[in-house]
Amino acid sequence: MPPSLPLLSLGTAFGFWVRIALGLILRRLLFGWKGLAGAAMVCLIAGGAMFVVYAERAMGAGDVKLMPAIGSLVGVGHTGVVLLATAICGGLLAIGYAVYGRRVRS
Repeated sequence: MPPSLPLLSLGTAFGFWVRIALGLILRRLLFGWKGLAGAAMVCLIAGGAMFVVYAERAMGAGDVKLMPAIGSLVGVGHTGVVLLATAICGGLLAIGYAVYGRRVRS
């Protein structure tokens, strides 16, 4: 079992701040101070980008909290891909809810 799985399960029990902290700690342990600096930068950038979208009322506050936590885990190189994949999955889910909602109401 990878060493990050117990840390992630601990994070789900204590909220998103713990998840962000665990991601930062994990990046520090695996990649040194450069990893910590990169993860902190990603937390700020991903959280800021999601906050802008949240301020326009296009996404919920859960997405704002999700992206810094995931960004701190995946690091600088993969955050854009994760951000795009999250947006695509959210859009597909919204389409599915809309189609299902119409089918149920008919």
